[in-house]
Amino acid sequence: MAIIGIDLGTTNSLAAQLDNVGRPQIIHNLEGSNLTPSVVYFDNQNKVIVGQQAKDNIGLERNIFKEFKRDMGTSATYDYDGKKITPTELSAFVLQKIKQDFEKSIGKADTVVI
Repeated sequence: MAIIGIDLGTTNSLAAQLDNVGRPQIIHNLEGSNLTPSVVYFDNQNKVIVGQQAKDNIGLERNIFKEFKRDMGTSATYDYDGKKITPTELSAFVLQKIKQDFEKSIGKADTVVI
């Protein structure tokens, strides 16, 4: 049974699990880093890109969102391709990437604590 904890950060996010003796161990993402930038990018084909690749496109592309966690719990929305997207929806993309990276490298996450 895999239990992971996710720190959803304003700038970066990460995942950890307890090792065999109960010590927290940070889990690397698929890019090999223990930090995943909390950045979401919608490319020209409406594909959602999260993390370092999204961060690398800041200033080069449109439809990149960062620091949206600061607006969680407010009525703030962001414009994307004529639609409104909320900080909660953007945060969900970050959480989804972290969970997917964990499951591809470690195995199924039975429980996730944020």
